[in-house]
Amino acid sequence: MTSITRREFVKAGAAVPLALSTFTNAARSVMPTERFDVVVAGAGHNNLLCAAYLAKAGYKVVVLEGQAIIGGGVKTAEVCHPGFKDDLFSSAHVGFSQNAVMKNDELKLRDYGYGEYIESDPVMHIPFIDGESITIWRDLDHTCEAIARISRKDANTYRKMVAEYKAYTASMREAAEAKAGNAPKIPMVGLWKRRYAMSGYQLACDLFESDHMRRASLMCGHLGSVPPTESDTGGQAYSLVTFHLAGRVIPKGGSGTLTVALGRYIEAHGGVVLTNKPVTQLIIEGNRCAGVRCADGDTFRAQKAVVSTIHIKHLVDMAPSALWGEEFLQGVELFDSSEKFVG
Repeated sequence: MTSITRREFVKAGAAVPLALSTFTNAARSVMPTERFDVVVAGAGHNNLLCAAYLAKAGYKVVVLEGQAIIGGGVKTAEVCHPGFKDDLFSSAHVGFSQNAVMKNDELKLRDYGYGEYIESDPVMHIPFIDGESITIWRDLDHTCEAIARISRKDANTYRKMVAEYKAYTASMREAAEAKAGNAPKIPMVGLWKRRYAMSGYQLACDLFESDHMRRASLMCGHLGSVPPTESDTGGQAYSLVTFHLAGRVIPKGGSGTLTVALGRYIEAHGGVVLTNKPVTQLIIEGNRCAGVRCADGDTFRAQKAVVSTIHIKHLVDMAPSALWGEEFLQGVELFDSSEKFVG
C-alpha cells in the first residue's frame, strides 16, 4: 500500500475535477466587451457569499476562479476512490450553520443543494501516538468517563469548566438581549477576561494536569489557525467544551455542497461564475481599480467595485507599487502568515 501525506492528498485533490460542480467556462460565454457592476476575484466561500448577496441585491456580478473548480478551502472531491467523496479542507460547519444566512434562511440555500446537516455524536475523537485517545460526546457523563481513563482530576476539571462556561455564555446572551439597566450580572466577568487574555497554551497548562488534555484542547482550538502561544487565545483551552456544547454539524453530501450551492445561486440570479481564470493584474484607471486582467489575457471591467481575497503578498504585485504607498508595502513585507507553533 502506497503511503501519502495529507499535503500530497490535498494538493492532488485540488487538481481533480469536482463531480458535483457544474461551473466551467463552457457553461457561460462572456464577451470581452461585457461589463459588470462587480468583479469578484477568487471563488472561495467568502467571495461566493459576497457575490451571492450582491446578485440578490440586483448587481451584475462575475466571479473569477483560478482553479478548475470553485470552493477555495470548502471543497469536496473524489480523490481516493470513484464515488467516495472527501472533504479536502473544511468539514464541519458549526459557525456557518448558526450564521444569519442559514438561521434566517436569507439565501434559501436549501433550494440549491445545501443545508441538510448531520449531527455528529461523538463530536470529536482525538487519538494520540501512544495509543491513548479522548472522545468528546454530546453527553457530559460519557465524555467525562473518556477523560477519566487518562486523568480523573482532568475529568472533574472538565465537568466544572462546562458548568462555568454554560453559566457565563447564558449570562452574556441575556445581557445582550436585556434593556439597559436591567442586564443581569455576568458571573466571574473579571476572571473570564483574564482567561481570554492569556495564551491558550498557558491556560491549558494551568487547567489540566495531563499532556493529553492539554494537547487535545490546543489541537481543537488551533482549528481557527491562530497559534495557541499567542496572547488573547485563552479561549482555545475551552475548545473541547465549546464543541461539546455546540456540537459539530457536518453538511450532508460534503463540505463543498456549500460553495456549489452558492455558485448555483449566483448564476440563478444573473451572475457569472468562471473557472480556470486566475487574476494576474489589477486594471487601474484614474487611481481606482476598474477591473482585472487574467492569465489568459481576458479582461473584466467593474462599474462599481472589484472584490478580492487574493493573498496580500500576491496582490501588491498586481498594481504599481507607488499606488500602495511605502508604509503599506512595508507592512506587507513584515506580515508573516506562517505558523510557528511547537507543541
